[in-house]
Amino acid sequence: MLNPEDYTHVYILVPKDQENPSTAPGQYLTIDGTTHTNKEVPYLQTHDVFMSAPKFHHYGLAAPAAEAIPDWNAIILNFQKFLGLLRQRGVAAITLDRMNTTVRNAIAQGRDPQFAVVENTVIIDGISFDASPRVWG
Repeated sequence: MLNPEDYTHVYILVPKDQENPSTAPGQYLTIDGTTHTNKEVPYLQTHDVFMSAPKFHHYGLAAPAAEAIPDWNAIILNFQKFLGLLRQRGVAAITLDRMNTTVRNAIAQGRDPQFAVVENTVIIDGISFDASPRVWG
């Protein structure tokens, strides 16, 4: 849905002279993430935001970021602590076992499992587990 108050297209302009950047015609390269041509089309209005290192404290296009290598032992140890807290809270043992299996399967595949906790639900890699305490009486 088109909303005339929002941006409809975004270009990245990379100044050819990195020491004295300019957005004057011919002084930059255009990156268009939505097409294969990387060419600006005619536009009605612009709103330029200059992304500088001192302003943002990083260099975005200097090089690809080094991929962090997960510390699998720390992931397992911290998850075991989390399971211990859930165990103390009274979460069913079968649920804890299923959570543990899900995490260990992700790690065996070389993936850092993704977690979320929403009220009494633990979500691991998109799988929901009921973490409600069980009341025995």
